[in-house]
Amino acid sequence: RTVAEFGRIDFVVAGAAGNFLSPLAGALLVPPLLALAPLVTLVLTILSRAQGRANAFKTVLEIDTLGTYHTFKATIDELCKTKGSILAISATLHYTATPLQAHVSAAKAGVDALIKVIGVEYGPRGVRANVSLRLSPEARRAELSATPC
Repeated sequence: RTVAEFGRIDFVVAGAAGNFLSPLAGALLVPPLLALAPLVTLVLTILSRAQGRANAFKTVLEIDTLGTYHTFKATIDELCKTKGSILAISATLHYTATPLQAHVSAAKAGVDALIKVIGVEYGPRGVRANVSLRLSPEARRAELSATPC
């Protein structure tokens, strides 16, 4: 439908995301959260029971990783014709082992790997594939402080 209405596809952004706090198993407390132990335990217990860990993990993988895959599949023929680009929005959680974010870490690592493979397979056909990472505020401050004025 996009091609019928606009004539071509030059650029695609895959930016799906699903997120919430979720321990891998049971109510897990990590050292930075120990000061808030009673509140965190209550919240994590409610979240883990309400969401069902396995289904929640799978849902985030479907939203993030499979969402990016389906966006690619739906547009690759046109991107090959126009020598276009696909940009996937990712995160840095899987680089830092963020507590309570295993599901998002796995999903975004899958997005990063998928985009790399798309670049290798479709780069020779003129398609560019890149990932944009959202840096945490702490990483961004460190990056800015390391930048010479």
